[in-house]
Amino acid sequence: MSYGTPVRSYDEVVEYHSSWEIGATGAHSKTSGVAGKGFLSVTRTGAGKYTVTFTEVPAGPLVELRVIHWSQTGAAPLLTAPVDGTYTPATKQVQYNAWLSSTLAATEIPSGDRVSIVAVFEKTR
Repeated sequence: MSYGTPVRSYDEVVEYHSSWEIGATGAHSKTSGVAGKGFLSVTRTGAGKYTVTFTEVPAGPLVELRVIHWSQTGAAPLLTAPVDGTYTPATKQVQYNAWLSSTLAATEIPSGDRVSIVAVFEKTR
């Protein structure tokens, strides 16, 4: 008897970690992370919509993108998630969205708040 979908196992992965502070226009300023490796920028592309650009990406697929919102302003809790099908290795970009947890309405991440982003890629052999 099966109790769900088997979990795929990866022999080797590459993880990028960084923290970002949100500016007045939704701009993300990197506050931590290894310079020149991993994340290049995060740009606002619409209300609650952001594009992450990497400096380099492994040849394997992006298997996980976690965006964790840290309120510094007392803002309502936000949910964040990558947008399916937006990872493009050629441009080294992926998109994520932010919503109010109470209404699921798209929302801006408040200025002064922070986000931590973790990207996990499978290494190819």
